[in-house]
Amino acid sequence: MLPLLLALVPQHAVSPSSEGAHRAAQEPARIERLLGAMGTGLRIEVEAARRSEALRASEAAAREVEATEQRLSTWRPTSELSRLQAAGGDWVELSAPTAHDLGAALRWSAATAGRFDPCLGALIQAWELRGGGAVPSASTLAAAREASGARHLLLEGTRARLAGGASLDAGAFGKGAALDRALRASTEAGALRTHLDLGGQHAFAGPGTWTITLAHPQDRQRAVLRLTVPAGSVATSGNSERRWSAAGRAFGHLLDPASGAPVDPDLHPWTTTVIAPVALAADALATAAFLAPRELGSSLEDAEAALILLRVEDERLVAELSPKFPHALEPLHPGLELRPDALERP
Repeated sequence: MLPLLLALVPQHAVSPSSEGAHRAAQEPARIERLLGAMGTGLRIEVEAARRSEALRASEAAAREVEATEQRLSTWRPTSELSRLQAAGGDWVELSAPTAHDLGAALRWSAATAGRFDPCLGALIQAWELRGGGAVPSASTLAAAREASGARHLLLEGTRARLAGGASLDAGAFGKGAALDRALRASTEAGALRTHLDLGGQHAFAGPGTWTITLAHPQDRQRAVLRLTVPAGSVATSGNSERRWSAAGRAFGHLLDPASGAPVDPDLHPWTTTVIAPVALAADALATAAFLAPRELGSSLEDAEAALILLRVEDERLVAELSPKFPHALEPLHPGLELRPDALERP
């Protein structure tokens, strides 16, 4: 974890009047922290009754994200996932948090018919997606496909076994797992309201609502839709920013487990945003929705989640919504068309 940058929001810059001092005593203290975590940026915004509580709550959130990274990162040879992969198919005893996170990942993999899959490490390596990208040979790809898939991960209580030479990747559920635990830790440490932004996935705890903006599916710097949500998490999946080319073809960084290949960004020119009470579920479902936004079955209902599909249609920007979409939306882009219930289950 990188060094912390701490920004304190001052309550009063000068000596307040008696009335002002009373008001300041009643207003929550608010702080904001920016730091690096899980290979990306983490923004922590906390409100608490007192500055000391806000600081303590923000520290608790930061430490939970760091602890989750230590458990789930496959970049760290000492992590639990790395130990599991290095066990050569033997059973490995896991901590209760890691067993819980892997169990949740397996449930969402089954619920999405494998469109979200935590066991794609062999394919990621074959396509060199953690580097510059490369097209594997037919034999390498066939071997990677055989060693991929959630069927290789066996979980019994707090012990797990990874069979068939498979390897794990927490890229589509690790951030969500970290956010869930960080929110809980912040609240338990005294936070009244918490907003976390971990690499673009947002998570919120406390009363009231929060407002964020969603970007154009082809330009992440252009806000096109304002979304207001209660406590929970918002995760967006897209493929426009990390493109690469080889052998005359365009590729993105997201893998389709069905084909074993990265998704062509030109054939999937959209983003999918999932709003759910649980961040891990939002994380996993956003990935599955990107691959097949109209084929999620009952998984959205099971997660008490809502879905926004942002796409360009005949040079028009369209936002298609899941049935009975419950959150407030405000278009920020001229001509943006909202289509309620457009993602109705077939």
